[in-house]
Amino acid sequence: MSFVKLAAALSEARKAARVLNPAPWTTVVGSIADAYAVQSELARLDGGARGWKVSALTPEQQRLFGADKPVAGALLAPFVYESPAKLSRAHLIAPLLECEIAFLLGTDLPARAAPYTRDEVEAAIEAVVPAMEIADSRLPPDAPEILKA
Repeated sequence: MSFVKLAAALSEARKAARVLNPAPWTTVVGSIADAYAVQSELARLDGGARGWKVSALTPEQQRLFGADKPVAGALLAPFVYESPAKLSRAHLIAPLLECEIAFLLGTDLPARAAPYTRDEVEAAIEAVVPAMEIADSRLPPDAPEILKA
């Protein structure tokens, strides 16, 4: 099975509001790099990323992900809503509401070889706003952790 097939299965499971059986996919994602490849294909299938969520900020959290640095999750365009928004519970499996802090960029920070400095990132921030995330998963709670990364 490939990254492309897994991304397509995840996309279809979201559209159908159903859990995805992880059994066929346990050998597809074996690393953070593999998870990013699936995420990139999922973003391509679902209309791109509207923003990014960063997690695993501490060394302890990174160990849980099998990572050596923070990890980024794409906020897929079809699932980012302007406030006020009404969502149908029928499209969710096990929603979890999370309070977040969002940084709205007024200036793009395109990919480059050298990491951006703190000053450069701060200068690019236009606003800091409260945000609500409705976390959900297409995987059952007992799915292998690497698939959830």
